[in-house]
Amino acid sequence: MGGATVDGASAVGPASNAGETVAGGLGGDGAQSGGAVALPGTGGGQPPAHLSIEESFARFLVLEGQSGALKQFGYAFFDSPFSGLTTASDAAPGPDYVLGPDDTLSLQIWNVPDATLNRSFLVTIERDGSVYLPQIGSIALSGLTMSNAQKVIEGRIRRLLKRFDMHMSVARIRTMKVFVVGEVVRPGAFEVSSLATASYGLHAACGPSRSGSLRKIRVLREGKLVAQLDFYRFFLNGDRTQDIKLKAGDTLLVPPIGAVAAIGGPVRRPGIYELIGTTPLSSLIELGGGLQPTADRRRAQIFRVEPGRERAIVDVSRGISRSETAQPLVQDGDYVRINAIWTKFENTVSLIGAVRNPGAYAFRPGLRLSELVRREQLTPDSYMARGEILRTDPTTYRTSLIVFSPSRLLGGDRVADIRLQRLDRVVIASQARGPETVMVRGEVQRPGQYPTRAGERLSSVLERAGGLTERAFARGAFLVRPSVKAQQQAEMQLFIQQQRQQILSSAVAYSAGAAELDEGASPAQENAVLQARLAALNGLANPPNLGRVVLHIESVATLKRSTDDLVLEDGDEILIPLRPQTVSVLGAVRHPSAFAATRAMSGKDYINLAGGATEHGKIGEAYVIQPNGSIGLSIDDISAGDTIVVPERIEPETRTLPLITAVAAIMASLATTTLVIYVIAR
Repeated sequence: MGGATVDGASAVGPASNAGETVAGGLGGDGAQSGGAVALPGTGGGQPPAHLSIEESFARFLVLEGQSGALKQFGYAFFDSPFSGLTTASDAAPGPDYVLGPDDTLSLQIWNVPDATLNRSFLVTIERDGSVYLPQIGSIALSGLTMSNAQKVIEGRIRRLLKRFDMHMSVARIRTMKVFVVGEVVRPGAFEVSSLATASYGLHAACGPSRSGSLRKIRVLREGKLVAQLDFYRFFLNGDRTQDIKLKAGDTLLVPPIGAVAAIGGPVRRPGIYELIGTTPLSSLIELGGGLQPTADRRRAQIFRVEPGRERAIVDVSRGISRSETAQPLVQDGDYVRINAIWTKFENTVSLIGAVRNPGAYAFRPGLRLSELVRREQLTPDSYMARGEILRTDPTTYRTSLIVFSPSRLLGGDRVADIRLQRLDRVVIASQARGPETVMVRGEVQRPGQYPTRAGERLSSVLERAGGLTERAFARGAFLVRPSVKAQQQAEMQLFIQQQRQQILSSAVAYSAGAAELDEGASPAQENAVLQARLAALNGLANPPNLGRVVLHIESVATLKRSTDDLVLEDGDEILIPLRPQTVSVLGAVRHPSAFAATRAMSGKDYINLAGGATEHGKIGEAYVIQPNGSIGLSIDDISAGDTIVVPERIEPETRTLPLITAVAAIMASLATTTLVIYVIAR
């Protein structure tokens, strides 16, 4: 019966027909309906006729939000292509093999006194059932077994020879025609070996289709039923006693599939199974290979649709095991979901931190801290002055903190030896501290990450990095500090929260009529103003370049003993940009751009190169953003790397908006600073 491996979850192979149409009624008799099933997820009505059994269950699983697809069990056995007339898995003809026309026999005769009579013959049984042997004549062999045929031939030879030895075998086995019909992938008439069994005949037709039964396959001989095969007996137990040998003219009939049910969850072989007769839940579980260790043996669920009724879920708390007497019966179209036990351990306490064996430990009533925190558990860096117990209340699941002293505990202090509770987490901190590091990027001889000692200053790290390169632009150096960034973010969020609350209060006041509208303003205009203010605040939620610290550096030598020679903090990032050669003009000018730096030119000269200010530009309030991020209010002295910003006059047409003006100025400044960093960095 050799073929592909049987697996209820295996993929559909080339010879199978996973998408065959299955017709039938909701919850009806599968044997009469051609395999349709009533599924508890298809909307309380009949599933669409074009859905196969696998597709119908897959649709239900999707509606239930479950992943994975269930396959019909057993059909993958026939997925491998038919190998032709030869079958290596069948044994050679034995002594009970019945000979017939077209069988070819091989005869070897030796040990004859007359050497000329030592001969070999290759003879074929003719249509009349006989073979012809030279000097011996015609012998009727059709219908005889191999052992009886050998005796008949030996008897005829003894009429001529008194002493001889003979060996007979079948050189070529005859073929015969059988018929495979019904719910099969490729019905028709097939030439098979005379040794072929029913399973081999089915394999020649590529096996039953997904709408055909695997449990009620019939073998008909001369119009009479001679055998009925249940392939599950072979797939599950290796039992081939039903797999009878075929005879010429036999018919294999595969009826439509019967009732089916699916099982999923922590079972060893989830899939869709064909049912026979009354099937208790424990029998379906056995078809699925049994329960996995993670299965909850106290509860399961059956998703069911009764014909003409609403879909329902049946909770099962008894009968999951075969040993139980109350056995719920599985119906056609049922989906049985075995629940899994909770994966989180409940009878545990945990030890974490600076210990040699961190992890979960078994909890038992009366367990004390000294049994968990032992001297051999602690590492050299364990902090002995303070330990913590994070306690979770098993009822409310609220967490509390209990402090203890590991040194006093190991010294035998009974007060420190706290009685532990289920789910406690014992934390032993470490005294070890990793080295503080800073990152140096840009134009230094050896950029990279450097560990720092306590109190080390900026100039020291720059010297360790080999100093600045010839192309370095010291005036543009800046530092990004995480602590400054966190403080700026907190202040910005507080500002945004206060302003948003103010805007919402204004909106409520306008809606309630408690605040008067500006003269000539409509409620829609006031609402539009408030929406604009909210949009401006949202634009400030993630401002760029937070944490930037402005530095004034001419060289590493002059940096020492200056106020800019800061003490470094862990995580600081130092950037030394490349020497720039341009001056940028941004803001309310006709052609914002960057121009080659020239010492003889003032800020107004660069603004004129940019086409001059627009009609809303305010040249009198123009300012300079220097490469290190500082702001200069005079545009007379301009150097390479500077950015000249011409602000735009903001004049709201409907009402005075001081907040929008301020927000717009802040956003413009942030955007300009970002562009300056980009210009310098490139």
